[in-house]
Amino acid sequence: DSVVSSPVHSGSHALAGAANSSDDAQCTQTVSVQPNTAYTLTGWVEGNYVYIGAGSASNWTPSAASWQQLSTSFTTGSSATSVTVFVHGWYGQGTYFADDLSLTGPSGGGGGGSAPGAPSGLTVTGTTSSSVSLSWTAPSSGGAPSGYNVYENGTNVQSVTGTSDTVTGLAASTSYTFTVTAFNSVGESPHSSSVQATTQSSGGGGGGGGSLPAHVMAPYVDTGFSSVNGALSGSTLSTIASNYGDKYFSLAFVDGSGCQWSMFNSSMYQSEVSSLQAAGGNVIISFGGFNSDTNGTDLGNACSSASAMATQVENVVNFFNPAGLDFDIESSEVTNSADVNRTNAALAMVRSWANANGHSSLMIDYTLPVLTSGLTSDGLNVLTNGKSNGFTPNIVNVMAFDFGSSGTEMGQGAKQGLDSSASQVASTYGISNGYAMTGLTVMPGQNDTPGEVFTLSDASSVESYAASKGIPLLTFWSEGRDNGGCPGQTSASSTCSGLSQSTGQFTTTFNPFTH
Repeated sequence: DSVVSSPVHSGSHALAGAANSSDDAQCTQTVSVQPNTAYTLTGWVEGNYVYIGAGSASNWTPSAASWQQLSTSFTTGSSATSVTVFVHGWYGQGTYFADDLSLTGPSGGGGGGSAPGAPSGLTVTGTTSSSVSLSWTAPSSGGAPSGYNVYENGTNVQSVTGTSDTVTGLAASTSYTFTVTAFNSVGESPHSSSVQATTQSSGGGGGGGGSLPAHVMAPYVDTGFSSVNGALSGSTLSTIASNYGDKYFSLAFVDGSGCQWSMFNSSMYQSEVSSLQAAGGNVIISFGGFNSDTNGTDLGNACSSASAMATQVENVVNFFNPAGLDFDIESSEVTNSADVNRTNAALAMVRSWANANGHSSLMIDYTLPVLTSGLTSDGLNVLTNGKSNGFTPNIVNVMAFDFGSSGTEMGQGAKQGLDSSASQVASTYGISNGYAMTGLTVMPGQNDTPGEVFTLSDASSVESYAASKGIPLLTFWSEGRDNGGCPGQTSASSTCSGLSQSTGQFTTTFNPFTH
């Protein structure tokens, strides 16, 4: 067994176990526990036939091509004071990887028996020109911590009792390295994995991320790709702004597995957002989306309380300093009443927090699937449940694509979906002009439904129609597909539209909408 720097789930290192025909590469650690007490072991693994467990409780996966979370729960016996936590592969299945193993439950070690283990999951949750905000997870082994030491470039700069902190008095536009240790009366733990953070320029941070134009075109950017446009290797938000004139984007998506926000390439996009904002642009951060909503890893489902979800959303605001937040509620989430209720309750908390913390202009919207006849009953329930939780979005953004009927004229379908939804929004919120609160998202080129194709002619027509109705938001999925890299393709691609078109042609067609 060995410690590796790649692949890792978080931090800078993970465990690698080389299982062979005679060895399952098991690693163990004995942890103090309390008798007659419930515990849950969680961990992230990658590889074939990987097991995690504690005592006689275990869980496993036959195949994890990428990081997969496993968990198992158990209750200790009446005389138990320790349990052996383990992770292993299987004979002849090759190397597995494990990271972020955590045993949740009361510590059995106390402050007087042993020093704490190292904290895990150290994350940068926000930056300003003079501060860096951090959060981490309490150690899962050793004695119970009584506090934590925060180290800046190897020097202990302050001690706190909770699992978050903001280090102040820093220089602008400067890179810092941070680690955290836990301590109790017995001693101090090893250092956590390190994280790096760069403070913002002297003009940035501290306040809200600014506001969006009253009528803004903000195409989605799939952050799973390091290039914003699939046809332009290395392209950034600023590249697209310079080449095609659009200065506003919706970054997708934030996942919430384990009630901890994450986004692909988040540090890279944090830097790109800062550059874009310095040039007069801005972003909306989108949460959820089809994959998270289908897998149940959206924050509303992954968090056990509205306050826990609200904290994660607020951390995202501190990290990106955006102008808006978008909550894409579809697939399994839109039919999950507990998830919807928790999400709306959390958004009410986030709005109160934003108003009290310099983000009063923060726009918050829903994005919901529609038919040409408008929002479904599940979509309408999201709106009415929000009202019952004291939350009204700035915009109800409708996804007018993937109607599910081959041959639909997609430009006309988008207009019909917008018209029908605007009427529903007006009725739900008791306003005379539903268009003023309704946004529109389309999918250029080949949609996911075979036979549904949104053309450049549709784009021109829909842009004019949307502008004539005075709607506040027009978007499309996605900027990465706005190129002619796969003309004639009849299945949807994440990196090209399937049409014969110039790179950025949908962007430039929709750009006049922003004003």
